[in-house]
Amino acid sequence: MIKKIVAVAMTALMAFTFSACADKEGASDNINNSTGNTGGITSEFGSGEIELLRQDSKLTQEQVLSRIKAEKLIENKGYKDDDAIKVMVKLPETSLVESFNSGANATFGSVAEYSKSSAGIIEKRAINARQESVVSELKAKGLIDSVEYRYNTVTNAIAVTAKYGNLEKIKSVTGVENVYISDTYNRPQAISVDEVNSIVNDVDVYDTGIFNSGVLPQYTGDGTAVAVLDSGFDCSHSVFQNSNITKPVLTTEKIGKSLAGMNASDAEKGSPDVAVSDVYYSVKIPFKYDYADKDSDVFPYDSEHGTHVAGIIGGYDREDKEGQRITGIAINTQMVLMKVFPDLDEGAETDDILAALEDAM
Repeated sequence: MIKKIVAVAMTALMAFTFSACADKEGASDNINNSTGNTGGITSEFGSGEIELLRQDSKLTQEQVLSRIKAEKLIENKGYKDDDAIKVMVKLPETSLVESFNSGANATFGSVAEYSKSSAGIIEKRAINARQESVVSELKAKGLIDSVEYRYNTVTNAIAVTAKYGNLEKIKSVTGVENVYISDTYNRPQAISVDEVNSIVNDVDVYDTGIFNSGVLPQYTGDGTAVAVLDSGFDCSHSVFQNSNITKPVLTTEKIGKSLAGMNASDAEKGSPDVAVSDVYYSVKIPFKYDYADKDSDVFPYDSEHGTHVAGIIGGYDREDKEGQRITGIAINTQMVLMKVFPDLDEGAETDDILAALEDAM
């Protein structure tokens, strides 16, 4: 979607969020290792079992429910055949990112630029046609309940809801390379001021834990946009109101041209009637969308983590309520805020995360 999105920052933030702040709930399973109708759960801890991550810190109600769900899977020795689950159906052909990294990067400056080129458009059409053929066969054989998303940029895959007992049959369909059970990630939580003060940190940070980038005046973020995938965002926060953006990458016109082809407005899973006015908040936040709840309200339900992360990247406050100036890393960058954790359910689903990543690219 965006030519100049800072993809490295986005990817690093996701890696940090999921590895440092989230427990895996479920299993990212390759069904090649299935051992039977009830024992086909394979995790990084070994075949046929799920190991729960134990920690001494107090768990939220949401985390407790996630543990209960995982314990239920262990009790049942895995999913039952009639359990409806989210599945990623991987196709063998390369995605746009893979093609870009395999040689197209010599001609094009970014994945977004390649996807808009004649070569990228031809490849995208071929991927979509192949996916449609696979979906048609899966539906004709009654192997899937619904199609959630289709991906052609980050990966060549289809997210579907299907019965656990159909996974091996899905994998045997012509044009399917592999099938994976989707992961669910617990919501990251922002730490308190007391917790921040207990951390020994060699870099200069504010009492809030936000990095003091005032010592790095060369980084302004002019002419860039950064996508953040997280728990939710308070767009009205003061750190997003004081930037001086003179070179916006994203305008209402550009958002309008891209919106129709985005997952956010995909009639198959997103909000088909979403308008530019729904997702455009300000020149600082030209795009916001809740991929988990399928609406444009990204306000955090019970976690300030997303607001905190976005503030670290591009926030700026001349003086907060305690008289302290807060300066993010790139105060003039635009923020593309993508909420991937639902308000009430147990956690972020892989299919929603990938849908947001595809739109960011």
